[in-house]
Amino acid sequence: MIAAFAAELRPRAFVRAAAAARAYDIETWRRVTCPVVAVRGSSDVFAAAADTAGFASRVGGYREVRRDDAGHFAHIERPDAVLAAMSPLAAASAPEPDDHGGPQPDRSPAIRSSHARVARARSAG
Repeated sequence: MIAAFAAELRPRAFVRAAAAARAYDIETWRRVTCPVVAVRGSSDVFAAAADTAGFASRVGGYREVRRDDAGHFAHIERPDAVLAAMSPLAAASAPEPDDHGGPQPDRSPAIRSSHARVARARSAG
């Protein structure tokens, strides 16, 4: 699978992505208010451990799962492992059914905060 991915790599696009990365502002992550699960391969040549430590210091609900059997593209290299790492967050975020079996809105603090911002923006607009 990795060989097929590498065959699709377009050098010009890679150069553009590298140029865009120079202007990357890690402080943008401070605006993230929902929980984050990052699955990081220990063989990642693009994002160093120090980089992900920067995310952790800026995102309150950040959790990292390190995979020793993956690189930068863990979601391609080990999709089942990535799904397993993400599933607890998805389950915790799912709305609970109401008395009639239908879902209720998610009442997690991050979702409530997000809904409040949207409501304020709509009323101001």
